Amino acid sequence: MRLYDLPRLSNIAEGHVSPRSLANLKFLSLEKHDNLRYIFSWSMIEQLPKLETLCISNCKNLEDFFEENATKTEMVNYELPSLKFFSLKCLRKIVVSIDKIVELALSSIKEVYTIHCISVISLPRSLVNAPRLMIITGQRKWWDEELQWEDYTIKQNLFVCFYFHQNKNHFFMCFHPTRLT
Repeated sequence: MRLYDLPRLSNIAEGHVSPRSLANLKFLSLEKHDNLRYIFSWSMIEQLPKLETLCISNCKNLEDFFEENATKTEMVNYELPSLKFFSLKCLRKIVVSIDKIVELALSSIKEVYTIHCISVISLPRSLVNAPRLMIITGQRKWWDEELQWEDYTIKQNLFVCFYFHQNKNHFFMCFHPTRLT
């Protein structure tokens, strides 16, 4: 499902969502939603067992991925078991790290892509243990100067997966057909 330039969209699901309504969703792209502050509620995560690709771009007021906070203990109850590709582009306001999404998809995540997200200043330590992780893509300056590492060995271990962003066509990163193989 691709949602593009819906100026009044403030959330994806509000109130009760039928338990099976999103069960077969494999692709979710949210682009250019200036009023969107949050994407998911925690109960919505349970309804996305087949989500493989999540792309978020140009949502200038996006603050967090989740509407409400959850403790580490509560997060253990949730998972995105099929998420392989996670892309963030041009998110200037997001104030959280990508840790929550990565933790939910740790067993399945293959690619993480981030470009022009000035407040993404860390990568989760757990990425080192992601069994299927093959690619992390970002800008060279972001990797070399802006990312903060609590442990330099994490940076060294993840560097083998890192590709410097060179493609000017941002659209390619989410919609190229080989992305889901």
